[in-house]
Amino acid sequence: MTDQGRPRSATLASGVEPGPLTDAERREFFNRPLLARLATVRPDGAPYVVPLWFEWNEADGSFWLVIRERARFAPNLLREPRVCLSIAADSPPYARATIMGRAVIVGRPGESDEWMAV
Repeated sequence: MTDQGRPRSATLASGVEPGPLTDAERREFFNRPLLARLATVRPDGAPYVVPLWFEWNEADGSFWLVIRERARFAPNLLREPRVCLSIAADSPPYARATIMGRAVIVGRPGESDEWMAV
């Protein structure tokens, strides 16, 4: 998934006003072992949200998600690539980020083992 417009609003800790993350804050937050919630659009227009592990590519700001080919939401991505990714820390230091962008399916099972190197 690509990030449109780069930094989005985020809350870094209690008492800190929401605002864009600094490079250092982004690096620390997106490298924590957190679940992301990916929201896709169902055929009837309703949102469909699923928790997924992610890998953040600092060089280009993209987020990599590994999904099963038969995942219920995979057809949603093929039909409507606009998505929202929500990442929140449930323990200190508390933080959250919301990223809106477009999902791009870059490989299918058996096509490449590149993701296994992560």
